[in-house]
Amino acid sequence: MSNIKKSVALMLCDGIRRENSGKWYTWDGLTCWSCQRSAKGKLARMRMRKKTGYRGCRLVNDWYVKLTGSEAKERIRKLG
Repeated sequence: MSNIKKSVALMLCDGIRRENSGKWYTWDGLTCWSCQRSAKGKLARMRMRKKTGYRGCRLVNDWYVKLTGSEAKERIRKLG
């Protein structure tokens, strides 16, 4: 897998968190909630930082893979 730029990973993480806000009853919502809780607001403790190239979070990785097609630039621009 290729690396994800830090700015893109942060933007994806922010979008995923907003999308899953208050959805602790879903798997993705629970994943975001537990990551935020364990990170305590510190970027260095978030799951996406756990592996090289910001590949530590399944949700960020999935979104990144989906966005690397022809829709990528448009969808990333909308998140920002």
